[in-house]
Amino acid sequence: MVALLVIVGVVAIAIAGGFRTRAVPQIDVGVNSEMDAGNLVFRFQSATAQYDPSAIGDPWSVVVTGEVRNPQAAAMTLMSGSPTNLVGVGRPALPNQLRYSYKLGAAGSDAAPSNARQTVPPGNDFVPLQVKFTFAEGFVPGETFPVGVLVMQYTNNTVLGLSEEKNWNPDPLARPMVVRLPCTHLPDATGS
Repeated sequence: MVALLVIVGVVAIAIAGGFRTRAVPQIDVGVNSEMDAGNLVFRFQSATAQYDPSAIGDPWSVVVTGEVRNPQAAAMTLMSGSPTNLVGVGRPALPNQLRYSYKLGAAGSDAAPSNARQTVPPGNDFVPLQVKFTFAEGFVPGETFPVGVLVMQYTNNTVLGLSEEKNWNPDPLARPMVVRLPCTHLPDATGS
């Protein structure tokens, strides 16, 4: 009898949608608002979108301009891939972009990336930041470009406590923050 009640309860929950994946509600923030990702703090001002017909791979580039600061005691790098600090939101039906390249320092600087340029120094001072997301054919730039900031936590994710090492991992209880940046559509790139 108890087993029958459990089965009926599980079926009722399933019918009501209790086992469906639910989207985590996001926190919408304004342009130039601070977004604390746990490991780093970001704020973004604008974006530009450009199509490059000669690009091998993804022809669309969206460059986001902002700043980042490091509240930690040691130098930090931005996390790109899995896990990631930032998400470029593709549209109309393209997947979001978790991988990106970035450059620290003044805008327009063409210096080659180096270790010093890839780490955000401790000290909690904002450093200029440019982030480049790329998208496939079919990307349509809009008047705004949404950027998501995912919150991290410094935790030990090993099973059964086999290691004491901690790493930055996504915080499963934190809501992502999204800023919609004004986006300028630049003319198509010309071959170099």
